[in-house]
Amino acid sequence: MRGIYAFTAGLLPLCALGGGFSSISDLEDLDHPQGLLRGKTKHHHDEEFRQTLEVVANELQANCLKSLVERRELSEDRGGAEERAALQVLARYASFRRRFPNPVRPKGQVVGTLGSFNHEPVSNTSSLCQRILIFRENEAFAAALNADREDKAEYSAEHSPFGDLSAEEFASIFLQQELRPASGLGDIAYSSLTSSAYPLIQQTSSSLFEEDDVDIDWTKNDGVVSPVRDQGTLGTCYAFSAAGSVEGQLALSKGLFNVSVSVEHSLECNAVSDDGNDDAVCGEFGGWPRLVFDFWRQAGGVVRDDDWPYCAGILDKKTSLPLCFPCMAAKYDESSCGDHDDFYCNASSTFGQVPHGGRCNDGGQWIRKNRIGDIRGWDHESQDEVSLATRLAEHGPLSATIDARSLQLYRRGIANPRLCSSKIFNHSVLLVGAGGGSQTSTATSKKEQPFWKVKASWGSSWGEQGFFRLLRGQGKCGINKQVVSVTLI
Repeated sequence: MRGIYAFTAGLLPLCALGGGFSSISDLEDLDHPQGLLRGKTKHHHDEEFRQTLEVVANELQANCLKSLVERRELSEDRGGAEERAALQVLARYASFRRRFPNPVRPKGQVVGTLGSFNHEPVSNTSSLCQRILIFRENEAFAAALNADREDKAEYSAEHSPFGDLSAEEFASIFLQQELRPASGLGDIAYSSLTSSAYPLIQQTSSSLFEEDDVDIDWTKNDGVVSPVRDQGTLGTCYAFSAAGSVEGQLALSKGLFNVSVSVEHSLECNAVSDDGNDDAVCGEFGGWPRLVFDFWRQAGGVVRDDDWPYCAGILDKKTSLPLCFPCMAAKYDESSCGDHDDFYCNASSTFGQVPHGGRCNDGGQWIRKNRIGDIRGWDHESQDEVSLATRLAEHGPLSATIDARSLQLYRRGIANPRLCSSKIFNHSVLLVGAGGGSQTSTATSKKEQPFWKVKASWGSSWGEQGFFRLLRGQGKCGINKQVVSVTLI
């Protein structure tokens, strides 16, 4: 069951393969929709791909068939078209695994799980049948989404790195716990942000948005938007969003282009909370971009990712373990974040928390010596999307927090999802552009739908090279509700 949809009809028992199949040639005979196994792509002669297929095929028989027979999930009259369809699903899953060779798994499904380590080697396929069944369900769900005439985006399980995760698993691994909206408007007023502080973008006028065409894209300005990064399986999206806002201001107001701001600095040291709103930064478990801005201002500035690289969400290629295991920041707000005393960590693996000389505890000396910018303050932006587009054009990239549950299987196009809320906030992103027709264009207009261009932190293999587009003008997924801008000294 996914949301309000339950897919039962037409789902063939995937593991019901009659007498099974003995070799890769059984798969090669399929008339795969994408020509994947009929020599129409280079994959046909790719030895790595063939090995992946062999692993999937062997494990399917060894691990799935017997259990499904015992559960009586096999059809009495199996074979023929049913077996063919099942093998086609299997081939698409093999393609998925080749495209994403290091799939993410929920905690507890990997031997030797440490902290939030959620990855499994390709060879560890003890739960393969379950993954294929989830993948098949996601295919059906994607098909239902693609059939929605109001939603012009394309969704695909095969082309999403999250294609064999259930909706619940995706939410628990990649989304924050539901965040409560802040009622405050920030510590500086919008009126205090004068255009003189932004000499590179003074030419922009709000009259732009009275026209039918809107074309704002900060990714086209070299060095304003940094390359898409991957938060891994940690809930650190809020820090990446904050870093993106600061990177834009470093370029536009300071002339420092092509900079990636350190996220690890906040992850290891930030324990800022907002008692008035019951909000807090909770390390890898979530937080708000505005509280990261507050932390960087208190800490003395921001530093480059090169000088303090992100390691908690990056896996070592040899061990498949995270490069570091930071603990919760000292004096974190347990009332807001929960008690994480049982959380596995190793302070000695970090720059900030290492005993005797950790950067979090040196009174800010290292930060002041290596900082590339100082935070002046932040502002909570208008919820009016015309004003918001104007602000984006005048100021630069903006941090936003949305309901991202509907984005798991997003591939490309302008999303107009039904299954997202404007009152739930679980993922922070970066607004980098706005395009298409005006928000007041008629339904018969031939102009492209108005959209926001948004940068996520799920790596470049997701979505449109790490970005997605969302319908603009209807407050979709709360995109306009929790937008904040940052200014530098």
